[in-house]
Amino acid sequence: SLSASTLAKSRELLMPRLRDFCVDFRRWEFHVWPSLKSSFAWEKDSLVSIRNLSCGMPDTYAYYEIPNMWKTFPETIKDGPRVMKQNRGSQGEGIWICKRADGKYGAPITLDTELDLMEAVDNHTERKTLGEFLKFCEQYIVGENGQ
Repeated sequence: SLSASTLAKSRELLMPRLRDFCVDFRRWEFHVWPSLKSSFAWEKDSLVSIRNLSCGMPDTYAYYEIPNMWKTFPETIKDGPRVMKQNRGSQGEGIWICKRADGKYGAPITLDTELDLMEAVDNHTERKTLGEFLKFCEQYIVGENGQ
């Protein structure tokens, strides 16, 4: 069994190497997203922790509070397609590629704006309003399957 201090030390040693790896690949125009298959508590925040590196994306967020998701997600999808991922699993279930159905990025958005959604697990598509989708995603934050 690994202790919390061992996990913390492992992260301390691993993250700089992972960042260097991303930077090296970025020089060759490869887009690499570091992913570790583990049960580390910090795993779900790995993309957030590298968002300010050259291999990260500055508009990456982790939602732990429902009001924060309802505030931030609409602001970000207004300007371009987004990916919403639940905080567990890595097989594609609960990973949604989200696009405005009207394609009018930059235009104002409301909770009634329709989204075209595709789940990565099987590439099935759905259409929901922004409000319906956010309500659906609350299960990823609270309850038995949350966080």
